[in-house]
Amino acid sequence: MKTTAVSINQKVRIFFNTYKINGCKVLLSVSGGADSVCMLHIIKSLAQEYGLTLYIAHFNHQLRKTAMRDQQFVVNLTYKLGLSNLFSTKIDVKGYARKKKLSIETAAREIRYEQLVKYAFRNGIPYVFTAHTMDDNAETVIFNLIRGTGLQGIAGIPQKRILSDKVEGQKKVLLLRPMLKLRRKEILEYLEAGRYQWREDETNTDEKYQRNFIRRNILPLMEKVNPGTKEHIAQLTEIVSEEQEFWQNKVSSAFHKTVKVYTGKCAIDIYWFRKYNSIIKHRLIGQLLQSLNLIGFSNIKKLVEFIEYGRVGGYIDIGGGWVCYRSYGSCLIKQRQRKKDVAAITEIRLKYPCVTVDKQRGITIFSQVRNARTDELNSVKRQAGYKAVMDYDKLRGVTLVVRGRQPGDWFYPLGMHGRKSVKKFFTDIKIPVWEKGKLVLLTGKGSHRVYWVAGYRIDDKVKISGKTKKVLELRIEKSI
Repeated sequence: MKTTAVSINQKVRIFFNTYKINGCKVLLSVSGGADSVCMLHIIKSLAQEYGLTLYIAHFNHQLRKTAMRDQQFVVNLTYKLGLSNLFSTKIDVKGYARKKKLSIETAAREIRYEQLVKYAFRNGIPYVFTAHTMDDNAETVIFNLIRGTGLQGIAGIPQKRILSDKVEGQKKVLLLRPMLKLRRKEILEYLEAGRYQWREDETNTDEKYQRNFIRRNILPLMEKVNPGTKEHIAQLTEIVSEEQEFWQNKVSSAFHKTVKVYTGKCAIDIYWFRKYNSIIKHRLIGQLLQSLNLIGFSNIKKLVEFIEYGRVGGYIDIGGGWVCYRSYGSCLIKQRQRKKDVAAITEIRLKYPCVTVDKQRGITIFSQVRNARTDELNSVKRQAGYKAVMDYDKLRGVTLVVRGRQPGDWFYPLGMHGRKSVKKFFTDIKIPVWEKGKLVLLTGKGSHRVYWVAGYRIDDKVKISGKTKKVLELRIEKSI
């Protein structure tokens, strides 16, 4: 026990000294398994030496019949060690997974970290410790390689990462992994020598889970070829992590210039995207897809090629319900619309004077008929935007309606003498494909004859002239 304990304690001391962990609060995430129980005993043995105040967190995922016994085990162990700062709670992983459309493993990780951050901020704790080991790191790298990855996946589990940025005046919370230099074999020897008890997760032997299959089959075969496989993978991840940090600084700058993130969608500036080399392009898209919970090199490669060479007006499905639309100077990524767009076929009759609210399109239309003014002729020769003035007498007898775009719509764009389809008009002026579904058109009831494409152009045949006596004035405001 003494040799093993000294060796392990020394590795953790190096970790503490490297990250300057001294005289502070730390929050340990303890599941009750061998790795986290070992971490708890080691950190407890060093707490006085490094002036640490320990807080313990345990989460009952409610996924196994033995989960309640695991929770009680951690509660008893915490009190047995004389630690009073315990946060133990149940979390609804299945409900969260359904709501967010995530796998059980991903949902458990997300909700667990979310709870850890909240507890850390509430208690002024700057560091959260988890018990990931060298074995976990090796499993992760192999898992990522099999699934398809770039250097980020080969970098494995980072020893340090920001768990959350500054909130309510406190500095950011860091997630640290003090056990990452330790092999599971060392940990089990430490626990057995000290006669420490721990809990076994029965699902760890279920090979339907890919990580378990890797742990129980692939890694042992690799270690037959070279017993130092896990150490060599750990060395590789250190090298790659350093290179990752170098490239990430460059990618962050490129991302800021190239990608604009909005609620439920994001836009990619093709002009800026093409300025960067292949490495930054692929890393930039990888970072973007990761934020959408989309992973895999094939997805990255497919999207990079589409941004570079995709057909204008085209789109591709990138998985998870996300679609990328390509326009002339940009690409838009957003969720695919699952419901039929009834706004395009729904007509709202226009009355005047009147204020008409179109809830489906989220707009309010203000309309009135008034006398023409002698000073407005020049100002409306090239009307654009969401305000329009038309010759009312040229619209007499037409039942005017507001609706979305439909196949076959046409008009005489202001300033042109020829008839043009609305589709061709938008192609000519290079309107992004995703904007076309938002169009608001003024047409005749049941007709494809368009008199105003709101935001762009009125019909040349209804423009005002020196002979105009009355005008129809329309204004549209977005209500949502």
